[in-house]
Amino acid sequence: LAGEILLEAGKPMEALAKFRRALERQPNRSLSLAGAAKAAEVLGDAEAAMSYRTALAGNWARADKKL
Repeated sequence: LAGEILLEAGKPMEALAKFRRALERQPNRSLSLAGAAKAAEVLGDAEAAMSYRTALAGNWARADKKL
């Protein structure tokens, strides 16, 4: 939540730090991966954004399709 608030406040660097911290605690958490990808993109780091998006796509590929 803190990362999202920081991102909306125009503070992508601080937001990315929060998303990374969240991913240290809960690796591969989809909402954190999505937020990190968005923050990295805003910062102009296309490589990091793609890395987060690839991890997020992996989560979706393994998701229960019946939900």
